[in-house]
Amino acid sequence: LLDSIKYYKKAIEAENTEAMIRYAYFFKNGIGVKKNYRKTAQYMRMAYEKDDMEAAAQYGKILALGKGVEKNVDEAKKALKKSSDSGNPNGREFYQLFLNDQLVDDDPDSSPNESNKQKKKHSK
Repeated sequence: LLDSIKYYKKAIEAENTEAMIRYAYFFKNGIGVKKNYRKTAQYMRMAYEKDDMEAAAQYGKILALGKGVEKNVDEAKKALKKSSDSGNPNGREFYQLFLNDQLVDDDPDSSPNESNKQKKKHSK
């Protein structure tokens, strides 16, 4: 696991978006690292900024829920629409859920205030 983390970091340095997304999932799920929603958002944003449409879907969801970042519905809508319009299946699903105000957090371990707790910790 430690070797794989090392290789993901190298791939991220080489601007590999798939590595950014997979590394984000490590933080989301606490695989080999402590769960950290802020870092999940950071690596998803990096891949989204490289125009990866799966990352656009995931980052849009993160923004819509305010998970590890400040909630931003305007930016969430933009990212989700872009992903949906590209034909990404998660983008389509998340965008429809977002438009119908039905997008929910699928992480059973997180509490509604988890992202706020992390935000407060980092602002001190």
